[in-house]
Amino acid sequence: MLLTGVATRSVPGLLSMLIFLTGAVLCLASALCMETESALAHNREGLELLHRGDLSGAGEAFRDAIKLEPTFAEAHLNLGSVLLESGSVDAAIAEFRTAINLQPGAIPAHLGLGKALRKKEDWIGALREYETVLEHEPDNAEAHSGKGIALQQTGDMDGAIRELRRAAELAPRSGPVHNDLGVALAVESNRPEAIKEFQQALIFDPDLCSAYNNLGIALQEEGKQPEAVKQLRKAVDCELRSATAHYSLGLELQEKGDSDGAILEFRRSIQLNPDDSR
Repeated sequence: MLLTGVATRSVPGLLSMLIFLTGAVLCLASALCMETESALAHNREGLELLHRGDLSGAGEAFRDAIKLEPTFAEAHLNLGSVLLESGSVDAAIAEFRTAINLQPGAIPAHLGLGKALRKKEDWIGALREYETVLEHEPDNAEAHSGKGIALQQTGDMDGAIRELRRAAELAPRSGPVHNDLGVALAVESNRPEAIKEFQQALIFDPDLCSAYNNLGIALQEEGKQPEAVKQLRKAVDCELRSATAHYSLGLELQEKGDSDGAILEFRRSIQLNPDDSR
C-alpha cells in the first residue's frame, strides 16, 4: 500500500521531468539540425557562386559552412578548390588534407590534392595521390592524366605516355588530355603524332590556347613554317596576355626573316613577363 501510494504520487512529477528532458533534447536536436541545414545551404550557395565565377563569394560561403559544421568534408573540399583556383596553393593543400582526414575515400579530394601538389612541383606526393585514386577507381581518366604529367616530370617518359594514352582512351573528347599527351610525345621527338594530338585537342576544345602554341611549335620543328605562323597567331589571339605565345610567334617570325614582326612580338612578351630571362 505504502509503495503503491508513493508510486502514484510520483507519476505526475516523473511525467513533468520526462516532458522537460524530452523538450530539451528536441530543442538541442532542432538546433543541431538547423546548423546542419544552414551549413548545407551555405555550401550550395558557394557552389552556385562558383558556377558564376565568383571565387571570392564562393570562398566566403564555404568558410561559413565550415564555421557551422567543422567536420563538413565537402565544404573543405570545395574551399580547397576555390583556393587552388585563386592561387593560394598552400591553403588549398591544407583544405584538401582536412577533407581526406574527414572522409578518406573522397576521390575528388585526392584528385584536388594531387593537382595542388603538382603546382608545388611535389611530383612524388602527387603520384601518391593519383595512385590512391586508381586503387579505388582504375578507370579514372583524371588520375591517369595527372599521373602521366607527374611521371613526365620525374623523367619516366615511357610511363608518362602510357598513362596519358590511357587517359585519352577513357576521355577521348578531352582537349586538355590530348594536349598533355601531345606535349609528352613532342618531348620524345615524336612530332607527327604530337601534332595529331594537338589537333585533336583543338577539335574538342577550340578555346584551349596552349594547344595552338604547342601545335605551332611542333609544326615549326617539322619545317612547316606557314602553318606554324598561322597557329602561333591563333595562340596570341586566343590569349593576348600570354608572354609565351608572343615569344613563340617572335621566334617563328625571326626564322622567316620578318625582323620587325619578331621584335614587336619579343617586346610584347617582355612587357607581359619582364622577369623572363629568355
